[in-house]
Parts: sequence; structure tokens; C-alpha cells
Amino acid sequence: MLNEDRIYGDVSLTLNLAKNLKLQGFIRNDVKTTSSERRFTEGGLGVASYGYDDFLEKELNFEGLLSYNNRVGLLSYDFNLGANVRKDDDEFARASTVGGLAIPGFIT
Repeated sequence: MLNEDRIYGDVSLTLNLAKNLKLQGFIRNDVKTTSSERRFTEGGLGVASYGYDDFLEKELNFEGLLSYNNRVGLLSYDFNLGANVRKDDDEFARASTVGGLAIPGFIT
């Protein structure tokens, strides 16, 4: 059995610092959890067993962008300066029986 849950989103802010100059900031977040169970009953090909896995993935982004644009006659020009900081965090846990499952009929 496999279960997955995910939530993500972002927030942004734009500041007009001057006529042709603006600063933008973004925060983006993504969190995903995955859980799975492994069940093998007695009487099958292998030894009866049970196992559980839990996995958590987190990603957090901070982004900034400074933009300048202008037009002189027929000539227009744009300048952009940006930065990104990304933080990842992963956690994993696994539990399972060792040497079989000693409770007959527990997994059906």
C-alpha cells in the first residue's frame, strides 16, 4: 500500500523603487510525504513479514530579482540581477520484521 501527500505554493512581493526600477521577491515551498507498507503472508514464496517506510521531502526557495528598463528614442534596454537560495531537506525511516513474522494469521 502506498500513500502520498503533497502541498506546495508560493508568495511574491513586488516593489516599484523608482520609475524604471523594481524589486521582486519570491518564496516557494514544496513538501511531499510518502508512506508504504509491505506485507507478505505465511504460506507464500517467502517468510511472512511486515515492513513500513516513511519518506519526507522538503524544498524551500528564496528568490530575488532587481529589474531596470528604459527607452531612449527607438532604443530600449533592460537589465536584470537575480539570486536564488534553495534549501532541501529529506528524511527517511524504515522499519521491518527480522527473521519472519511470528504471529500466524496476523496478515490476511
